[in-house]
Amino acid sequence: MTWVLGLCCGVLAALAGGLALHLARERKRYSERQDRLGELEAALANLVRELERTRAQEAQRAKELARYLPTDVAQRITNAPADGVGIKRRRGRLTVCFVDIVGFTSMADSLAPEDLEALLNRYFTVMTEIVQSRGGTLDKFMGDGIMVFFAGEGADAEAASACVRMAIDMQVASRRLADEWQGRGSEVPLRIRIGIATGYCSVGNFGSHSRVQYTAVGGPVNLAARLEAAAEPGGILLAHSTFGLVRDAFVLEPAGTLSLKGLARPIHAYLALRECTPGEARAVLAAAGMEG
Repeated sequence: MTWVLGLCCGVLAALAGGLALHLARERKRYSERQDRLGELEAALANLVRELERTRAQEAQRAKELARYLPTDVAQRITNAPADGVGIKRRRGRLTVCFVDIVGFTSMADSLAPEDLEALLNRYFTVMTEIVQSRGGTLDKFMGDGIMVFFAGEGADAEAASACVRMAIDMQVASRRLADEWQGRGSEVPLRIRIGIATGYCSVGNFGSHSRVQYTAVGGPVNLAARLEAAAEPGGILLAHSTFGLVRDAFVLEPAGTLSLKGLARPIHAYLALRECTPGEARAVLAAAGMEG
């Protein structure tokens, strides 16, 4: 019996030793896994930080691009794949608006350069905020001029009405800014004139292989520019194409038949005065002989 007991004790000791060795190995593996998990967590944290940094850089880049390009175009460029920007040229109905400061050359001659710069920056800031508030696309600044367009997207009347509301807002804002210009020493009062036309245009990148510009081109663009040049200071001239879309929403007056430079035929133009109720608009149209 003694030898049996000794044998059992030896077996148990061997088993205990094996178990202890196994546990030691498992503890080591667990420790190694914990170390590896810690490394993976640290790597993941670094990736998250890098992703957040990249997103912040992209947001800043989009913000900077938006200072030079329409917001939707800046976003498409920022989100574009590495193999190209992917901004395709498209054709559609737009309502196009041109805005210009009357007598800007004489105004510039009466101001110090730093005063002129400050006033122009203030003017463009106010006008840009109005464009954005009405949902327009600021196409470009041209010296003291501004080009804006509104895309119909199947609702031409809404786009045209938004454009006319924007133009009225701009005229109101220009009258408020006039005091600032005079306070800076301008001898010429700040007044703007606006032209608006609606029709089919092409929108996209135009230019050379080395330099392009996102803009709209087409007959309505040329017509809106010509109407702006023909408008009286403080006036908003509409082409007949725009008049037909907004006649129920604004007080409009006939501006006669105009022969505009660069256009083969005279066009009917209308002066937009203010927004009104549909009933009031009809009454004004009938009184002016424009009811149709």
